[in-house]
Parts: sequence; structure tokens; C-alpha cells
Amino acid sequence: MELIWLVLLVIVFYFGLFHRGSWVWTKPVVREKGTADGSLPYGFTDVPAMRLSGLSLKVATHLSNTIFGQLILVPLIMRMTNITLLRRLVIPEDPVFIPVVVPESNIEPPREGRSDSILNEVLQLSVTEERPGFNFKSISDFLEGYKSGKITPTQVAKNIISALEDADQAVTPLRAIVQYEGDEIIKMAEASTARYRANASLSPLDGIPVCVKEEIKVVPYYHRVGTVYLGKERETEDATVTRKLREAGAVIIGVSNMHELGLGITGCNVNRYHGVPRNPYSPHHFTGGSSSGSGAAVAAGLCPLAIGSDGGGSVRIPASFCGVVGLKVTFGRISTIGSHPLSYSTVSLAIRN
Repeated sequence: MELIWLVLLVIVFYFGLFHRGSWVWTKPVVREKGTADGSLPYGFTDVPAMRLSGLSLKVATHLSNTIFGQLILVPLIMRMTNITLLRRLVIPEDPVFIPVVVPESNIEPPREGRSDSILNEVLQLSVTEERPGFNFKSISDFLEGYKSGKITPTQVAKNIISALEDADQAVTPLRAIVQYEGDEIIKMAEASTARYRANASLSPLDGIPVCVKEEIKVVPYYHRVGTVYLGKERETEDATVTRKLREAGAVIIGVSNMHELGLGITGCNVNRYHGVPRNPYSPHHFTGGSSSGSGAAVAAGLCPLAIGSDGGGSVRIPASFCGVVGLKVTFGRISTIGSHPLSYSTVSLAIRN
């Protein structure tokens, strides 16, 4: 009789703690329409969440797939961390795949006029008096120099190429721009210089140095997205945003570094094609990510404008770390065609200056 009880105990112990399976029955949660629960407070509170790594993470993962885990451990952790709150919430809106902005009733009518004229107005508002000490050159400064003839896009391009070479050869390489070709930069700059001499500039971005995140396709560079296994061949077609920059006359100085596949907020990338980008204000500090190179390039004065992408802070975080301005534009406002679909429902291309 004791042997039978022992066998039963072993079977229960095995199926409860060792046998993995997803066949444990759980009550389905049905979402109901209604009004939001106004009694639920908004804010951050401390919860007794456990930190798991290494062996403890492996054990917890195994147990969570057992009968014991499905009936006891997982519900206990959900209650401890207050995740069960999500099951009690009533969300009045229907779920959507992409962000949908409901226009406000008092919204102003859209402005009439060409985008060039509106951009010129914005640039005029951004003009500030020069302060003592070092000052970065803004887009307005470049335009004033080009129109007055004090400097040309070609001269600026040569200075940038020299700065890029110096940054790569430094004891601690900056690694903001990971792909660039001097001939390509000079070709775009010389075309812009000729247009200014003929008084036929294309837009307020004509001749302005710009870098583009490696997540976005730029001819003739590799579309690696921060990895060593993507983008085995050079691109032959620009992304839409890249094409728009070329049509506006911008001088694309290269492709900027990024966190591998955009999966990180530090910007640290140790891949052989990239290297860790350095914060220009303190080389031993992170740039933030994932648009790390774009933030570092602007902060280092390589260009006054950079293109990145932002789903959960990938432009805003590097901007804050590097002391520059980053803007995540409205979802869908800028075409993402030609950008690697890392998180289609949240990512929008963004700008930094």
C-alpha cells in the first residue's frame, strides 16, 4: 500500500513540476464594451517584481509551463505585479492595428501654401543670436552663407569628409557615421554649388548636410540595419524619405550607426561593421538608442539635420542623451517605404537637429 502511495506521489510530483505542457485549462477573458473605469488611479507604484536571470530564469520558465506553474505560479506572479489589472480594464475604443488620431473639434483648418514657404517661415523663427563661445551652425546659417557666397556646399562637404576621417582615426572613434563615400558627398555638393551660383536652389534644404539612419535605404550603401547578416549587397533604390531629400538638394553625408535591429536604448553596437558610437560630449557615455549615430552626428556638428526612426523613443532618447532636439512625427506623416519594418504599427520616421 505504501508503494502505491509513493508511486502516486511521484506521478503527481512529475506532472506537477517537471512535465511541460500548454494543455492546462484556463478561463477565457472576454473583452466587453463599456465605459472606462474612472476609479482606477493613474500613476506609478512600486510592485514586488522579481529579477530573474541565468539559472533562476531557466527554472522559472520551466515551472511556468507545468501544471503547478499554470495553476499557481503564473497567477501568483500576475497578482503580485498587478498585471491582472489589464483584465479588469474596460476599453471603450475598438482595438486597431495602427495608431488612429481622433481630430479635436476645435482643430484649426490646414494652412494653405507651398511647403517651401512654410519651411522658410519656420527657419526664420529658429534664427537666434550668436552666443559667446562655440556655436553649432544651423540650417539658417548654412543657407545665409550659401546665398551670400561666403561659403559653398562643396567647401562644407570637404570639411565634413575631413572630419569623418579624423573621427575614424581617433583614439576613441566616434562611429556616428558607419558608411560614407567621399566621391558621393562631393558629387551632391558640387551640384548644389552650381545651383546656388545660378540662383536656382531647389529648396531650403539644398546643400544642407544630412545623415540617414542605417535602417533606411540609401544608395549606394548597404542596408544592414545595425547587423552583420542583413544588407549583403549595395542598395540600388532609395527609400522614399531618401529620395525626397535628394529631390530637395540635400547633401547626404552617409549612413548613421544604430542599435542592432533597433532593439535597445543605449545605442551600443559591437558588430564589426559598426562599433560603439560615442557621445561627443563624453566619449565614455552612451549616445542613447536606437538612432544612436544620428544623435551623435548632430551633437558632434557633422550635420545640422539627421533622419532616424522612433517607435518607443529611438529618436527622442538619443536626442536627450546628446543634448540636441529630436522629434517623433505623427504616425504615417512621413513615408516608411524603404525602411526596414522593425515595428510597423508604432514606428515613424523622425528628424533631429
